[in-house]
Amino acid sequence: GWPTSCCGSSPWTVRTLAGFRYFNLAENLEFAADTMDTTFTGSSDELYYTIDTDNNLYGGQLGAYVDRTFARRWSARSEVKAGVFANDASAVSRIGGAAGTAVVNNGPNLGREWLVSADKCDVAFLGELRAGLTWQATAHWRIVGDYRVMAVSGLALPTEQIYHDLRGLQDVELLSTDSFVILHGAFVGAEWSY
Repeated sequence: GWPTSCCGSSPWTVRTLAGFRYFNLAENLEFAADTMDTTFTGSSDELYYTIDTDNNLYGGQLGAYVDRTFARRWSARSEVKAGVFANDASAVSRIGGAAGTAVVNNGPNLGREWLVSADKCDVAFLGELRAGLTWQATAHWRIVGDYRVMAVSGLALPTEQIYHDLRGLQDVELLSTDSFVILHGAFVGAEWSY
């Protein structure tokens, strides 16, 4: 980032940023059914429906960082970042169990195994807000505590890859990237400036 404050005595520091960002979100879903009991052991009477998705976002982002010193060693800070990304998304869906992969027994996909891979490149958006406090421990070290909220759209999630007619493998091959997530949480850390 580049500082934009003009005066060394000001309690405010404003920085802008521009750069490249990579973000990965991988999720999986597994539905299991057992006709004999309620314990899943991998036996041949159990059936599993698994969906694994992987999202790799590549792109540029812009942002700003504001820091306000309010005590001798304390300051409050906030940051905002946003960007448009290319999402290289993929998914693998499988129905089967210990006896092997299930096979479609009627319809246009008669005889095909229920193992479907799908890939798609689509546009995604990522935005991030962060706010917190810093304590300047020494001239080079400071302790930080922040709360971060990140919103990502244009994702392929496992729950959006389930189709009501399991004979339609061609529908499963059409990867849906219309989902979004909101991630948030607190974190603490240490920063060293040389």
